[in-house]
Amino acid sequence: MIIAYDSETGRYWRSDNLDLGNRLMKAKQTRNPWEVIDICVEAFKRTYPIKYKSYLVWLDSLRRSQKVTKVGSKRFSGVSKDKVNDAYLAQTVDFPVWIMMMIRKVYGTKELIMDKGFFRDFGKRYPEFRIMEKQT
Repeated sequence: MIIAYDSETGRYWRSDNLDLGNRLMKAKQTRNPWEVIDICVEAFKRTYPIKYKSYLVWLDSLRRSQKVTKVGSKRFSGVSKDKVNDAYLAQTVDFPVWIMMMIRKVYGTKELIMDKGFFRDFGKRYPEFRIMEKQT
């Protein structure tokens, strides 16, 4: 491991972290946000392989413990009925906070809006982090 000095921030960084930050900032300027998020997810997998594998085991147990709820003629796990507001609530995805913080460091809250559509697309791109599933 090499420690590098960043003259812009006046801080010392591990060289691999500094390299990742530079790659993300360059990618932000030339690529679409999903390609940058791909880099964040891959960096997590490469940097913390044991945490990644244990997270997947935890998500699998979470998926299996979800009750199955009937919505119309379809059945879903990860969906529950909110009796107070008479609405259905769904936990669509769950991913490590490290990835979320990396995305937020690259994109501010106004640059990348993380709404329902974002999390739905995230689940499509990274199915290993998906919670809600259609039951057959």
